[in-house]
Amino acid sequence: MNLRRLSPLLLLLCFKSELKCEIADAAYRDGVFFNINYHAALMAGYDNGADTYYVIHSAGGSSYEPNSVRLGTWSEFVAGNNFLGQTCPANFSKGLRDSILNDAFDQLNAHYWGYGPFTYCYARPNTFPSSGDGCFRCDFLVEWAYEQNGYDVCNDADLYLGGPSFQSGSMPNATQTLPINVTMTYPNSVSSSSPTITSSRVVVLRATASDTHSGLSFNKPFDYYFAMFENGSWGSWQFLESDWSTNSVSMISANTLVAVQVEAFDNDGNSQWSPVYYIKWVPETTPPTVSITNPPSAKTYTNSQTVTISATASDNIGVASVEFYDGATLQVSDATPAYTFDWSFTAADNGAHVWTTRAYDAAGNVSTSSAVTLTVSIDITPPTVVISSPASGANLTTSPTTVSGTASDPGSPTSGLNLVEVQVNGGGWQAASGTTSWSRSVTLTPCGNTIEARSLDKAGNYSTNALISVTYTPPNTVPNTPSNISPPNAATTVSVTPTLQANAFNDVDCIGDTHVASQWQVLNSAGAVVVADSGTDTVNKATWTVPTNKLYYGSNYVWKVRYQDSRSGWSSYSAQTTFATGGPLLSGAKQGTNMVFKWPTNALGFSLQWVTNLSSVNWSNATPAPLIVSGQYTVTNSMTNTAKFYRLKK
Repeated sequence: MNLRRLSPLLLLLCFKSELKCEIADAAYRDGVFFNINYHAALMAGYDNGADTYYVIHSAGGSSYEPNSVRLGTWSEFVAGNNFLGQTCPANFSKGLRDSILNDAFDQLNAHYWGYGPFTYCYARPNTFPSSGDGCFRCDFLVEWAYEQNGYDVCNDADLYLGGPSFQSGSMPNATQTLPINVTMTYPNSVSSSSPTITSSRVVVLRATASDTHSGLSFNKPFDYYFAMFENGSWGSWQFLESDWSTNSVSMISANTLVAVQVEAFDNDGNSQWSPVYYIKWVPETTPPTVSITNPPSAKTYTNSQTVTISATASDNIGVASVEFYDGATLQVSDATPAYTFDWSFTAADNGAHVWTTRAYDAAGNVSTSSAVTLTVSIDITPPTVVISSPASGANLTTSPTTVSGTASDPGSPTSGLNLVEVQVNGGGWQAASGTTSWSRSVTLTPCGNTIEARSLDKAGNYSTNALISVTYTPPNTVPNTPSNISPPNAATTVSVTPTLQANAFNDVDCIGDTHVASQWQVLNSAGAVVVADSGTDTVNKATWTVPTNKLYYGSNYVWKVRYQDSRSGWSSYSAQTTFATGGPLLSGAKQGTNMVFKWPTNALGFSLQWVTNLSSVNWSNATPAPLIVSGQYTVTNSMTNTAKFYRLKK
């Protein structure tokens, strides 16, 4: 028997045998001292194995005075003796009153309801009696206590130590009911010849019931029992446990008939049994079928990636789960169709992977699929590259030029060469023709060049760059065009033997071309006729002085120059620069009564003029016409007593 149910059953028996669900009112009177009626009600009592307890409730006043509560034995109460146990004076505090009540509730498993002024009590019943307002509820038996003979327990009253008068009467609503519709939904067979068959060793018993009075017990209302049919006879009933509407149980023996029954309890302590149900565990031995559907076997992967491995499984009672194994290592267990596993791999996983799946059904049967071999072959070894031509340090004289070499992709696994690229002086990479043997035409810049090559395999690995340095020397690069410095453009009063000057020699050749010669030219103002030419001058390379008698006084000219390098390359002439020479120098000397004037013969077009007043604008030509004497123009002019001023005018 379930010991958990012992106390409530005794409580129920106690009320039925001794109290008969009666309600008692005790009136305490002392007309001499108070002449006031005092009322109290016996609420509940039962034998808990040690003593019989009762609770006395006395209504407080209409001014919300608290109740008085006393605890004592049933026999002392009936005998009218003074109350034993805990006592309190009248009008004690609500907190103390609640403490006394709670202590009583703990001993009686009771709950108290109050009505009227005592609305702070725990809860109210669903309906109220026709008179009076006090009530009690026990966990396993519900009764109402109310005033008899017209006494109103909510009026001013108090508890007084005196002899009680005991009245009793039947409670009209004090009825008891049993739980109804106690059945099991699993197993559901009440026939031992055709029990419920389960293929699973662990089953879940399911019970249901209802109660129209107090409701099913608030604390696990079902007790589960079982018995086994073994060796031709039924064994004794055995208690499983108290539980809610479901109870999981593991079947003990396969192919053994088992009877199960459930007892339902309500909150009044009443119980009712269900019919007997029968169940048998018949293990299912057919294994499921399982196979890997994707990817196909013997597939090889050469790049890091994620591959979905898919499987299909079926079973006559249902597939519970499918496991995926890489060799002997479990990767995942999948209980949801479709069954898949996402396999991610890198070069660290290189090698053959033997994949299998295992399927389990609900009965624990297992089967293994055929193996699928998947190979990871990811190349992580870089290729190599070599530049064969030109040799590093070569001095080349042609551009574009062809760069060629070889490449390979060693190691295992190997993915093979994808391409070869060439780079010049850090520029962009240029794809070469071919892989194992390759070539590429590249354009060089004068002087030093750096050429690099690299190879790429199909796995994306690059080689270490191969590097050479070469010098490219063009056939000849002429010097840069010089720039005129002096005389500057549009200069005036320049000497007829000026010194011409240009900037320093500059040649971009990287083999050390030097300044060998210069050629200086002075041309007429139109730039069409050369009036002075140095020719190839190897001495006067940075400056040149125009010889005497090449230029005329008071004339306009242009000049230019070009440079020659050590490989006979001439630059272009510099831009022409204009300049103008100044006038000639006039000299005069007195000879007797005459003045003799002289000036250079290269002052062409100049005539001798005179004036007696410098402020005059009318100058007169001197006579006679000049003669050339000793390489100079000479004019003899007679002297007078008048002052004259002379000039050469062109």
